[in-house]
Parts: sequence; C-alpha cells; structure tokens
Amino acid sequence: MAIAEITKYLQGSEEYTDGVKLYEKFGTDNFLKRLFAKGFGKYNRDRLRSELEKLNQVLQDPPAPAARFTIENSSAYDTLPLEIKELNSKKDSAFKEMRDLHSRLLLMSPRDRSIATFRILDLEKQVKHMWQKLDHYAEHKKIAPEDPLPVIPSSLADLIRRRTNLRCYVSKGRIKYQVELDLIEKKIADAEGKKI
Repeated sequence: MAIAEITKYLQGSEEYTDGVKLYEKFGTDNFLKRLFAKGFGKYNRDRLRSELEKLNQVLQDPPAPAARFTIENSSAYDTLPLEIKELNSKKDSAFKEMRDLHSRLLLMSPRDRSIATFRILDLEKQVKHMWQKLDHYAEHKKIAPEDPLPVIPSSLADLIRRRTNLRCYVSKGRIKYQVELDLIEKKIADAEGKKI
C-alpha cells in the first residue's frame, strides 16, 4: 500500500503538500519531517522527491536479514568441545540474568538499584569476555588460550611501583590483578629479606 501511494505520487502531479503528508506517514527521519513542514522551496521540493524515491526503493526491496553465526544453529553442535558448549550456556544464563535485572531496575529501591547496576556491569563484562572466546573458537576452530602469567619487573623500584599501581586496580574492584599483586608482594618481601 505504501509503495503504491508513493509511486503514484512520484509519477503524478507531485503536489508538495501531498508529498509532505506521505513522508509524514511513511518516513522515519524527524529532522526531515520538520524541514518539509516548514514550507515549499526548491531545496525542500528536491529533497522531498529524493527522500520519497529512496523510501520507495527501500520498501520495494527490503534488506535481507543478516545471517549471524550462532553455535546453536550450527549442524555440528554435537561435535563441539564440552568447554565451548558450557561457555555458551554460561553466556546465555548471564545474559538472561542481566536482562532480568535491567527490566526490574525501576521497581527497586535506590540502594538495590545501585547494587543491581553494578551486577549488570559485571555481567556485561563477563558476557563480552565469553563472546570473545566463542568468536575465537568460531574463527580458529580451537579454544582460546588463557591469559599468560604477567611479566614481573626485576628491580625493587619497579616492583614497588607496580605494587602501588596494582593496589589501586584491586581497590577499584579489578579482581583479576590480585594474583599479580600477590606475586609482587612475595617478590618484594623476598628482596627486602635479602637486603637486611
């Protein structure tokens, strides 16, 4: 119906007000709706015709939905490693929890909302990390290696400087740095013990 109306307008008399009404009805750009409503002019008339032609083309040939690779849709799901299947399941459950918390945010008290917000952010990081591992597997057909152990500086001054930075990271909730902090604390203690 939209295609017929727009095509009829483009092939017909092209009355400006009729074109504006069509764009109001089928167009999506609010800026252009306001622009066309301001009045007739050469630029507005040309732009209206151009936008209606684009809109008519899009309505005639709607874009095909993008095909996205998902593990569940793969015919080889049974042949996937158990770790990948578990990771995919964890990702789905974390995403569902995140979506559930998000839908209930407005119903919560301010304190509970704050806690839920931080939980959502944490879940979002987890889901992103899981997607990276799944994408790595989809691309390379092998499980991504875990992050290697951090390189620990050798001089005492470098160790103390790194310890200071790591303490800041850990205090801000970046738990992944705790292992490196423990290793550096031990090295500093060993180095100071030898010094005395």
